[in-house]
Amino acid sequence: MLSFMSLEQAPQGSETILVVEDSPQVRTLIHDVLEMRGYRVFEASTSREALEIAGRPGMHIDLLLTDVVMPGMNGPDLAETLTARQAGLKVLFASGYAADALAQYGVSGNFALLEKPFSPDTLARKVRDTLDSRPR
Repeated sequence: MLSFMSLEQAPQGSETILVVEDSPQVRTLIHDVLEMRGYRVFEASTSREALEIAGRPGMHIDLLLTDVVMPGMNGPDLAETLTARQAGLKVLFASGYAADALAQYGVSGNFALLEKPFSPDTLARKVRDTLDSRPR
């Protein structure tokens, strides 16, 4: 259940975010929380859908928020593809795996991670922090 008290205090934004998550419940939660905070949110349940959305004429995405482990192309491979297409694209990985276990999925080095499960407040803060971070 969303706590609207904590959402009132959470950071806001106006950037465009592409959420890629194969779980419909998690995807809907992320979408709703971020939209309530003022972000423009696009959803995809697969990497293929995400690539289609990102390839739309005039589409500019400020943040890719993607699950790490997904059927087909995983989150790190998707992030690599999209960051090669769009300079300056920020990436936030979401995962229930421990950070040190993510290397087997191609996540290594300096990256932003949203650990599942997360609260709406944690989601909003991590998104804002990632968007405000310096390019890597």
